[in-house]
Amino acid sequence: MAKKQEPEKAPNHERWLLTYADLITLLMIFFVVMYSLARLDSQKFKSLSNSLRIAFGGGRNLFGEFEGSGMVPLPIASPEELAVAKEDTDDYVTQHGLQNEVNTEVDDRGLVITLQERLLFEPGKTELNASAKATLLAMAKLLNTLPNYVRVEGHTDNVPVAGPAGSNWALSSMRAATIAQLLVSQGGVDPRRISAIGYADNRPIADNKTLAGRAKNRRVEIVLLNRRYDATERNGR
Repeated sequence: MAKKQEPEKAPNHERWLLTYADLITLLMIFFVVMYSLARLDSQKFKSLSNSLRIAFGGGRNLFGEFEGSGMVPLPIASPEELAVAKEDTDDYVTQHGLQNEVNTEVDDRGLVITLQERLLFEPGKTELNASAKATLLAMAKLLNTLPNYVRVEGHTDNVPVAGPAGSNWALSSMRAATIAQLLVSQGGVDPRRISAIGYADNRPIADNKTLAGRAKNRRVEIVLLNRRYDATERNGR
């Protein structure tokens, strides 16, 4: 007697649901992890956001900030780390007897290292004193321990400049650029982290009517910028 042939089973048209369910599960896990990171550490969440953005070719990150492909914003030191950096700078200043030439403070811009003209330049000149380089290279070592952007700001008094610089604007800008270049070329500071700007006599910290006041105003400030100013330094965006 011939064996009875069983009817063929109908094809399963719902197998795609398994793949779909797996995908939904993975997406749910992904967003749970992202949410957990955001709750625990916003900086870690932002780092993960940037990594994913780069992997998928740039554009806006998860915080809505536009950055070109491959451009990762620098992490920023915490206020506690800036305070430690200030202490380290103060120790160097004390050890080398520079209390009258170098001052540090943490303000809304970040860590500000103020160097007086007499330590750095001859009056009206833009060439660094030989003795200034050791101090600036020591500052470079400090700057290289933290990831923040750095801004070098030149300042003058209100006395007209008679030397080759031609104006206080040019003098302050050229001095700032000279120091920035040294920090990069000999100090190893990443050039993408640093900028130089001259303010001439427009941001005095003392009275320009006195000799002592004018001496205080002739200065260069190296500013390790805090997060508030990060966006102004990052590729103009």
